[in-house]
Amino acid sequence: MMQNWKLLGWQMALAAALTMSPARAAQLDGPAPAEPDKTDAVVKQLQELKKALEDAEKRLKASIESLETSGNLRFAKLQTDVEDMKKQLGQLSRLQADTDELKRQIAQLRQEFDGLRTRMQPTISGYGPATNGTGRIRLVNTFPDQMTVVVNDRAYRLAPGQTQLTDPLPAGNFRYMVLGVQPEMQNRLLAANETFTITIHPL
Repeated sequence: MMQNWKLLGWQMALAAALTMSPARAAQLDGPAPAEPDKTDAVVKQLQELKKALEDAEKRLKASIESLETSGNLRFAKLQTDVEDMKKQLGQLSRLQADTDELKRQIAQLRQEFDGLRTRMQPTISGYGPATNGTGRIRLVNTFPDQMTVVVNDRAYRLAPGQTQLTDPLPAGNFRYMVLGVQPEMQNRLLAANETFTITIHPL
């Protein structure tokens, strides 16, 4: 009986061995195969990662240098613009100073001219100092239009080509103005027994 069980066990073991996969049978028959060496692949990946980091560092450095260069150029241009503005402001200041000086000189010349004109004109009041005798003024209008002449605050209207004598006036200073021709009264001297002629003629 014992021998039958042993025989049956051997038969079952043999059947199991025959149904095993060749790989499992090989494992049972010999030592387990060695795992593949992955060191080269890891090293290669590390080298690629290092190269990628180096490239990224180079690009970052180039970007920083580009920004620094651009910033320096902009700053230099800004400084140049500021200097140009300072020069222009200086020129404007000098121009303003020259303009003010010119205005001052013109005002001074006008003042001197007015003073000179005042000194050249005789000082009169009313009809001037009284003198003995009288005179007349002859008014002659050669203008093609009617004209008005004011003599000592009296107006005389003259037609074109008309000649008119004023009433006798005291000898001495008198004033007259041709309206529309002269901007202000003119001062003249009338001698006793004299006829002073004022002619209005086209310019």
